[in-house]
Amino acid sequence: MKLVSVNAGMPVRLGPTRSGIYKTPVTGPVEITPFGIEVDTVCDRQHHGGLDQALYVYRIEDYEWWTEELGMAVEAGWFGDNLTLEGIHDEDLAIGDVIRINDVVLQVTAPRIPCATLGRRMEDPRFPRRFQLAERPGFYCRVLTTGTIRSGSSVDFEAFAAERISVLEVFRHRYVTKPDTATLDRLLRSPIAIMERQRLEALRSSAQ
Repeated sequence: MKLVSVNAGMPVRLGPTRSGIYKTPVTGPVEITPFGIEVDTVCDRQHHGGLDQALYVYRIEDYEWWTEELGMAVEAGWFGDNLTLEGIHDEDLAIGDVIRINDVVLQVTAPRIPCATLGRRMEDPRFPRRFQLAERPGFYCRVLTTGTIRSGSSVDFEAFAAERISVLEVFRHRYVTKPDTATLDRLLRSPIAIMERQRLEALRSSAQ
């Protein structure tokens, strides 16, 4: 497994708001803080960023799939990913899995849920729905250990030892209209991102 690219961006005007979704590869060493890439920009802090969504990760294999699907080149950073990885299989990823890059240690916390910003970035308001149906969401990570990384570094993977709840299961659950309490309880037992946990807890309370 390999870190293909480290990506960061500056704020740009995108529709009615400013966004940091436009990210490009960064050369040389990059400092990773508890809140992600030191030189990166997060504009909408209500829905993005924070300790539990410090880094957004996407697979180069999914970019290759999208390039064929869209008939246009989409490359590292295109969807706003901070890290573009090679060699991790989506079906193997679960909440709580650990990824090590040099001295940096990350933990998988949640899938990315497509929003209107992604549609504006792709110049297609229907694209979030297309992204949903493709079921190639990428995932967020919290930073367990800070440090320095750079493109080309090797990546080590450690599976979460407790009950495994896949990133794809959590992603699909976001679109379930009537979630059952047993599934909610399972998801809440995982080390899931705080924003997702709050949503699940609200659903669990309303189901009682």
